[in-house]
Amino acid sequence: MLLQLGFGSLRGAILGAARHGVWTFAHDELARQGVPPLFWELAQDTPVTETTLLARDASGTRVLYRSFASTQRNSLHRNRNGALWKASEFAIRCLGDLAAGLPPRAQQTPAEPPSKQPERAPRATEIVHLVATTAARVARNRIRLRHEHARWFIALRRRHGVSILDDDLAGFEPLAAPPDRFYADPCVIRVGDVDHLFFEDADVASGIAVIRWLAIGPDGVPSPSRVVLERDYHLSYPFVFRFGDAFYMIPETSENRSIELYRGAPFPLRWELEKVLFHDVVATDSTVHLHQGRLWLFTAMSAAGGAVNDELFLFHADAPHGDWIAHPRNPIVSDVRRARPAGPLFSESGVLYRPGQDCADEYGSAFWVSRVDRLDEREYHETPVRRVDAGWHPGAHCTHTLCRGGDLEAIDGRAWTRLAR
Repeated sequence: MLLQLGFGSLRGAILGAARHGVWTFAHDELARQGVPPLFWELAQDTPVTETTLLARDASGTRVLYRSFASTQRNSLHRNRNGALWKASEFAIRCLGDLAAGLPPRAQQTPAEPPSKQPERAPRATEIVHLVATTAARVARNRIRLRHEHARWFIALRRRHGVSILDDDLAGFEPLAAPPDRFYADPCVIRVGDVDHLFFEDADVASGIAVIRWLAIGPDGVPSPSRVVLERDYHLSYPFVFRFGDAFYMIPETSENRSIELYRGAPFPLRWELEKVLFHDVVATDSTVHLHQGRLWLFTAMSAAGGAVNDELFLFHADAPHGDWIAHPRNPIVSDVRRARPAGPLFSESGVLYRPGQDCADEYGSAFWVSRVDRLDEREYHETPVRRVDAGWHPGAHCTHTLCRGGDLEAIDGRAWTRLAR
């Protein structure tokens, strides 16, 4: 293949010079036509910014790879910076696919259809309008933050037995938290007839968090909660699972640039570091699922300077403390609207589903439930089937974790509250 990074539009024999065509980026194509790359997403207030790798040959143009990032509405520089750094990986990934005999990743289904942007330069009035609306939005946000803050909370209910495709998510009751703390990222695991709830417990002022636990027995009454894991760095998203006779936890430790595996010693009140699975990585919300006799670890990672919410990576192993093998399709999802894990995978009527956060409008604004169509050591395919926003709770504007475990269901949300005078 040939990679075109500049110059004008290519025509004639050059298009047939390489077996796999001439590869170019869509934003470079626009720049060669005098259209400012990734500008119209800001001007039209589009939630996501698409970056695409194209292949051109004598038969036409085809899409090799596409990715969706959250539009950085307040800065054209920031909007370009993250998206273009991430795009630097696309050609390498496609070459790896060719070497492995895998089809183009553009066949994967996006959370929503791509939007069509104008193919022309902006007018002066459109630039002035963008500057004015950006300044007004920044001013409104600063004023609001003087009087309110957004606080996460957890809500619980008993299992309804209703399909996730039809569930209205009614009946969730918030879990009380101290006024100087907020709770998020619930994970439920059932042992015997007791549901154990692990969650992030964070300080409102600093945002620094520990992992807290409580139990709910058959009577439905929560036990007193306790801090069960604390480090000198931020902890969140405590994913707890059972393998054999042991219990394990993988909390989010992105602040420490690691993915860490803890073992219950004993479960549920004491946890000891078993192994650091990955060093020197920016990874969030690692989620493990047992499928066809192997463990599969889904985690959101930042690659080549892109945002950590944009891309989902997959690894597999035969045991929690074994050697984790990277999936050949990594990243298996490159869409900010559903990449980052939003809770454990779950099955309904023999169908496997994966919740993924929608961070397009803002971090954790909603989540998608995707049907897992194929999961093996060669391929991964999923299809988005339902978007869940914060409408299940009055006043909430974000929701980013769903856990359907045991006899208990847990979800979280975020709502604005007035600052104390």
